[in-house]
Amino acid sequence: MLKRLPASLSLSVVFLVFLGTSSCNKSDRSKDTELQSTRDMSLALSGWNDVFRQLEIFASQQADVNTTPGPAIYDACGTVSVVPALPSLVFPKTMTINYGTSDCKGPDGAKRRGVLIATFSGNYRDSLTVITVTPVNYFFNESELSGTYTIVNKGRNSSGQPWFVETILNGVSTSALGNVSWKANYSRVWTSGNSTPVVFDDIYLISGAATGVSTDNNSFAVYINQPLQFAMNCPWIEAGTLYLNPNNIAHRYLNFGTGNCDNAADVWIFGDKYTLNQY
Repeated sequence: MLKRLPASLSLSVVFLVFLGTSSCNKSDRSKDTELQSTRDMSLALSGWNDVFRQLEIFASQQADVNTTPGPAIYDACGTVSVVPALPSLVFPKTMTINYGTSDCKGPDGAKRRGVLIATFSGNYRDSLTVITVTPVNYFFNESELSGTYTIVNKGRNSSGQPWFVETILNGVSTSALGNVSWKANYSRVWTSGNSTPVVFDDIYLISGAATGVSTDNNSFAVYINQPLQFAMNCPWIEAGTLYLNPNNIAHRYLNFGTGNCDNAADVWIFGDKYTLNQY
């Protein structure tokens, strides 16, 4: 008999239909402890979220793309150039963050190399600005990221908080195990720190969904159930929950905690708990 999921893990009937009956099949019950798809999803989620983090760190300090730049707190691994630079006020502008050709370990413990190219249609914090980020030979730890990441500044929501719509197209994370494809649509609400030029007091809540294919060529879908909390002073997701639905095996429920800055996430499969490092 299958163990009962904790009450806090219950899904609405609508979402159960979304997941599909395939995740309840017993034919692949031998794979119900399989964590590869979860690791692959976490790798893609962490890698692309770090691209946002790097963009925030560097763009917030660049007067070329930000009319209210914060203090200089550059990661020693990255050097920045902007074209056209000030005194030109013409947009679009292209910001290039170059981490070099050898792994450089940042203050957060992650290694990066390669280039991120970000094109701005307007100033970084202006409503309706569109930012398109393209990695070029860019590695986050041991994974190479490729694809197109678009961020649209939507102004302020009804609570007066800045928010963004984000799209990742043709995203791929390539590691020694193979490729993880990633296609995502998020909304990101800037809940704290938006009134100061200091970047490391910023906190965001991320909602949305994603699809992908894991290194073992199994497709999956991701649904963020409770918004994921991401603070700029922590390299990992601190709180929130999501459901991962790999094809032909049971859905996985991930709980990132309640706000502590740590690398761990709890993974629930048929009521059994496993612990996974985010990267």
